[in-house]
Formats: sequence, C-alpha cells, structure tokens
Amino acid sequence: MNFDLDNSLGVLVANVRNSIRSDAELTLNKFAITPAQCLILLRLYKKENITQKELAHDTYFKQPSLTLMIDKLEKKDLVKREVSLNDRRAHVITLTEKSRGLKEALINVAYQAEERAFEGFDVKQKTEVLLLLKKIYKNLGK
Repeated sequence: MNFDLDNSLGVLVANVRNSIRSDAELTLNKFAITPAQCLILLRLYKKENITQKELAHDTYFKQPSLTLMIDKLEKKDLVKREVSLNDRRAHVITLTEKSRGLKEALINVAYQAEERAFEGFDVKQKTEVLLLLKKIYKNLGK
C-alpha cells in the first residue's frame, strides 16, 4: 500500500482550514474578533435568542469552549447572556446593539472569504465540493 501524506484528505483539509483561518484573522482584525467569535455572531444573526446549548449544537463547538467564547464576546459588548424564562438553569444568548451594527460587515466578510476560496470554480463545482465535504463529515459519524 502506498500512502501519499501530502495528498491525503486529512492534510489537504487541514491546509485548507488553516488558510481559511489565516485569511479570516487578517480580515476580522479590524473588528477585534476571532473567526470563531465571528461564526457565533453569524449564527446569532440567523437565529437569535437561543440557549447556549442550541448555539453549541449550531456552531459545532463543545459547551466549555463556547462558554469561554461567549464570555469574551460579552466583555466586548457583542452578546448578552440572560437566564431563560423557560429553564432557570439555561442561558439565552442575545445580540447587543453593537453587534447588530456589525451584521452587514461580518456577513460581507464571510461572503468575500468564500468567494476567494472558490475563485475559478463554477457553480456546479462549488456545489459538488460542499456536498462532498458534507458527505465526508456524515461518514465520520457527526
């Protein structure tokens, strides 16, 4: 069996992930937020006033990691954590006026990053890549 590490799925996906992260860090620097924090805000723009547990599910972050990121977003006055009216043990995460003011800019950052990543791809190729990545993710039990 001949295994080509440089052309293996794990290495290629890691390289793409690292490139996306570096690109995002440069672009998001002016907003003083990380790519992970941006992802949280983008999810909240789509679906606000959700529990921390729901947000963890929607962002694929583990609860302890998400708690730390929400703490940092709270310190930056970008989100608020409030006790749920339905379950006093749960916290609901909401956006602040400051983060609402960033919505268009952050959505544009995400859109342009994806445009750069898929430069030279036609719509069919882009759709196929995304479907294949979702299938790989499903195959690995997630």
